[in-house]
Amino acid sequence: VYVQDGDANVLDNEISNSAAPGTGDAIDIVNTTAFAVTQGGKKDLRRPAPLDVKMSAQQAQPRTPRSIDVTISGNTLVGADVTNTAGVYAYSASSILTIAVTDNIVRDWDYGIVADEDSGGVSMAANDNCILSNVTNGFFATGPTVQDATNNWWGDATGPLEALKQLIDTGLP
Repeated sequence: VYVQDGDANVLDNEISNSAAPGTGDAIDIVNTTAFAVTQGGKKDLRRPAPLDVKMSAQQAQPRTPRSIDVTISGNTLVGADVTNTAGVYAYSASSILTIAVTDNIVRDWDYGIVADEDSGGVSMAANDNCILSNVTNGFFATGPTVQDATNNWWGDATGPLEALKQLIDTGLP
């Protein structure tokens, strides 16, 4: 699922990633509302859009930044432990991107949930999710905004660090 520059509700889906490298994330949300197109008529995004579409000169004009609101709830997102993938990836290069991530199962990705800020802000509340068995991080955030990842199940009642210690002590599956 790819959401760019618009509000969205992503509800009650089952999304899985095959083991093929480069097959992508489950849900990508990108806010670039203030960007102008600069490189050969293509949008100047840090992460590529799924469709490499050339834009007209009229579409290439700078737009007024606006806040984006996205709700992700009730989904089952299962990866294949493939490098550089995420169950939920949120990126903002302009204005505020507000995301509610609730009641999801996010497992077996490189990164479970990512809040990635550039010059824009990502305000994420990731609550009441089951986030487990992700390779590098269950939850990862960049930038100055404090993110809320409370009341989640991390695979162990004591939290994500104890679950990691148990994996190290008992060996990886």
